[in-house]
Amino acid sequence: MSEHPPADGLVASLQQAGVALQLPPAEPVPRSDASELTEIATALREFEQLMSRDGPDAVLLGSASNQALAALLVASKLGVPVARLEGVPGEGASPINRRVIEQLADATLAGEAEAIAAWAPDT
Repeated sequence: MSEHPPADGLVASLQQAGVALQLPPAEPVPRSDASELTEIATALREFEQLMSRDGPDAVLLGSASNQALAALLVASKLGVPVARLEGVPGEGASPINRRVIEQLADATLAGEAEAIAAWAPDT
């Protein structure tokens, strides 16, 4: 998950490689004055509903945002493999989120379609 969708070139390359993608909405998620913990809790519930309904084969994280942290935690609890992209800018990301994501992600991938397609299970 990323608050900023991956570059169009990467998306096109992944689709050509046969990787099915479900991207977040292009418009930014509206933020309220809610605390960071409330934001994470809300994202946990939303990702649990999404992943339980759609049953993804894998999750690819493109940031260390609160939403990415929530997606990682839900996917890990559901037994869905999680990879993070290496070298993703950490603008606005909590150092704690980054460390947790680095520790819990199953893989760290280069931001290239070939690396992602080779890792992505059952696509």
